Amino acid sequence: MKTMFHVLAALCSANTISGRRPVKTIARIMAGAGILVIAYLMAAGLRGPMLPHQAGAPARWRPTTSSAFKVGDFPSLRSALSLPKVHAQPGCSTSTLNGTYSGYAWGSASGTPENSVSIWSFNGSGSVTLDYWSMSGGNYSSGSNTYNYSVNSPTCEGTLYSGSTTYDTFTIANNGGEILMSNDVSGWDLVNDAKLQTEACSSLANDTFAGYSWGSSSGVQNYGVSIYTFASSGVVTGSYWSSYGGSPRQGTFNYTYTLNSNCQGTINLGSTLIAVFTMVPGTPAELFVLDAVPSSNIVNDLKQY
Repeated sequence: MKTMFHVLAALCSANTISGRRPVKTIARIMAGAGILVIAYLMAAGLRGPMLPHQAGAPARWRPTTSSAFKVGDFPSLRSALSLPKVHAQPGCSTSTLNGTYSGYAWGSASGTPENSVSIWSFNGSGSVTLDYWSMSGGNYSSGSNTYNYSVNSPTCEGTLYSGSTTYDTFTIANNGGEILMSNDVSGWDLVNDAKLQTEACSSLANDTFAGYSWGSSSGVQNYGVSIYTFASSGVVTGSYWSSYGGSPRQGTFNYTYTLNSNCQGTINLGSTLIAVFTMVPGTPAELFVLDAVPSSNIVNDLKQY
């Protein structure tokens, strides 16, 4: 390596004495330096003492416990290959759940199909109010309940309870942005998904949503996809494509809609309630839509586009 530096010094001296232009001089020096470095590395690779497992390597490179190559023997290489740090979700507490959530649920209660949409209001100190609109066995109902909740700090898992009765076990995702629940009541098989409302629900005008649906109609399995377009006039139109008991169906619809300040709304045909929905505002927004037609047990998840 010393020889290489001696050659470079000689090049600099020669070009200075000859009076050549500094720019050309520097360019030639750099080109010569590059060639010398490559030649030196190639020669070192052929000789072999560069590698830490070879006997002729300098003592500071030779491993003391193993002859195998280790990235740790080269600190700079170890640093270059190191992976980015991954940070787990920080611990949770009751204050993590502090705000209003829009949600939906699906499953069964004592063997009867049960779907619903909901608004959850967590106060950040262990109390939550649930407003729900549900279809159970094709029958529509709505109501409100208040519960207590607790949160396990390191795992972000918690329970929803009243007195000594536990109603749900839940996990917190996205640092409080979403809650995933499983019902603990005997005979009930329900799961819930609730997402935080991060802004006000002011309008659906000129918004279009696409999504999918699942459930049953008159006891027949019914799954499909659909598109909803909301106009400023209070009219919602759209199309659907579904599989009803294994047979394809498709059609269009034309209804009216309402949207309340709590992010809950309705879809109607005249005075007849067709569906109830809750909205997760934002960009993109999301709608959870519950069919409220008698004998229907279908829930929809629609995303804005």
